Amino acid sequence: RALRSFERAVALDPNYARAWAGVAAIVCIETGDGLMPRATGLPRLLEAATRTVALDPRMAAGHFRLGCYYDLLGEERLAEDHLHKALTLEPDNPQLLGAQAGSAAERGRLDEAIDLQRRAVAQDPVSAVFISNLGHALYAAGRFEEARVELLRSDELSPGLNAGTLGQILVLQHKFEAALAFIERSAP
Repeated sequence: RALRSFERAVALDPNYARAWAGVAAIVCIETGDGLMPRATGLPRLLEAATRTVALDPRMAAGHFRLGCYYDLLGEERLAEDHLHKALTLEPDNPQLLGAQAGSAAERGRLDEAIDLQRRAVAQDPVSAVFISNLGHALYAAGRFEEARVELLRSDELSPGLNAGTLGQILVLQHKFEAALAFIERSAP
């Protein structure tokens, strides 16, 4: 429904950069999640992100979504260039910090990912997703106790979001009875 609304907005005003950014955001997510076929999504994403940047080159969202486009194509360098440009425009944007953290984690730069995700959490301290992502980065780095603390904090905001990972951490810490009790409590 949001995509239809943004598309109506750009039909009414083809020079409305924020609406093009909205189209790009939704198409990026749907294409990345497999909800929209790549053959349909990639050209739509490229058009919407390119229009956003053309209409307002200082809008971080356009560069961010161009980065998404290149990431979906597997063009890591171009994706990182656009994400870096977006962060240059909005260095404290938690969504951009989180995306950069995810990119760093995917490339095995876990300390950088943790630092970036901590910055995202500092900008949006009640985002269960940002806190969860921090917990998962800590988990990937083998920092299980720190990960457990963050994942529990995230779980307070969004119960059940991290039940599986929290159970795994307890197992890795050889706290088998606690793991079993936690998983039984968390089961739907």
